[in-house]
Amino acid sequence: NPISGECFTAAAKHGAFLNGVALRTSDVRTMSEALIATGFPPAVTPDGPDLRLFNEIVLVSQSVRRTGSAALNLAYVAAGRFDAGWSFSTKIWDVAAGALLIQEAGGVVTSFSGGRRSPDMGEFLVAATPELHGEIRLLVRRLGLSR
Repeated sequence: NPISGECFTAAAKHGAFLNGVALRTSDVRTMSEALIATGFPPAVTPDGPDLRLFNEIVLVSQSVRRTGSAALNLAYVAAGRFDAGWSFSTKIWDVAAGALLIQEAGGVVTSFSGGRRSPDMGEFLVAATPELHGEIRLLVRRLGLSR
């Protein structure tokens, strides 16, 4: 984030860092405690998955934030500033580095079905803890949004 002078880095099996200081995700385990990040695609429709999930999560979480950048949302989850995040429509360059940051900082990164997320998938579901991730996945399944 050049505007704030922050440089997030990670290497597989070597940790995640912010300006050289080790990162760790938050320890939030429940939706009621969570500050959650998301972004929306250029064209949002009332029945689209992002808006449907947003309408549910905003009611059961502390709050939902949008930075305008999927990459920054993921970096902030890795840094413990956000507790979870999701998107149904991103590009590989938006999420590849951020997914590694979260994994190296102790978080969970999957597809909406809970399976392994391949780097070229446009969707992601991330959380600081397995418990929080599971809670969001239950909501996703209840809404019929798993793919």
